[in-house]
Amino acid sequence: MNNWELRAQAWSRLQPPLRPSPADCAFIARWIDRYHAGMPAHAAGLRVLILGATPEYHALPWPAHTRLLAADVSSTMLDQVWPGPRATTLCRDWLTLPPDPEGFDLVLGDGSLSQLRWPDQHTAMTTVLHGLLKPGGLLLLRMFVRESGHEDFDTVLREWQATPASNVDAAKLRLWLACQRNAVEGVSPPEFWRQLAARIPDVSHLARLLGTSIDAARRITDEYLHMEQLRFHFVPETDLMRLFCGDGRYQLVERYVPDYPLGQYCPSVALRTTAAGA
Repeated sequence: MNNWELRAQAWSRLQPPLRPSPADCAFIARWIDRYHAGMPAHAAGLRVLILGATPEYHALPWPAHTRLLAADVSSTMLDQVWPGPRATTLCRDWLTLPPDPEGFDLVLGDGSLSQLRWPDQHTAMTTVLHGLLKPGGLLLLRMFVRESGHEDFDTVLREWQATPASNVDAAKLRLWLACQRNAVEGVSPPEFWRQLAARIPDVSHLARLLGTSIDAARRITDEYLHMEQLRFHFVPETDLMRLFCGDGRYQLVERYVPDYPLGQYCPSVALRTTAAGA
């Protein structure tokens, strides 16, 4: 089974914070309503680009005549995870998306930036997105961020020895953040899982610390040790906002922090595009 098949298989079992919660989706829905309410009466309807195959975004309360397009480099993710028709998908690397003459009203991404190298691919992506959005269009992103002075791997494990994690997906995110040395290097699932297994080799002990079942711990091991192509880059939020807004091409109009476990590392932002840098 290849990397993308493993990711598609694992997706159905994920829960917040590794996929958007109802509250995260409500944040986006509010901005959809605000943007749509400001459109001219004769407008044809929203044009929306989704970076990835996030099914929660397909299920948002879209206004009539909205045209959705989900873009992902993996046809497997689009076939197995995206619930919309194949005609609403585009199998392509986001960094190669050309400027869109008509322009999208909204671009949505759930954790999309963390899959890009820092800083070169992040920088390139800000330009790609600016070429895709209409002036005044909205970029709605849920981000995974890491701040300086973050806790280390062993500190997290010592805490869980006393009080095990209550959410296995929050536990995974916390360990990814703790395992990453810097945003340029990033962290891969096999790398962090090998570190974890070296410290906690007994699978029953590992399952207890992560707040999950032994079978689930074994399944995660089987999946993550083979996701060699996947690497996350967790960037400080201040650096991300400086990248997007520092040259005036984007304006931060709202920031939202959810109240689920580790929500402080999963903020959502609404960024409005400007004509600057066009």
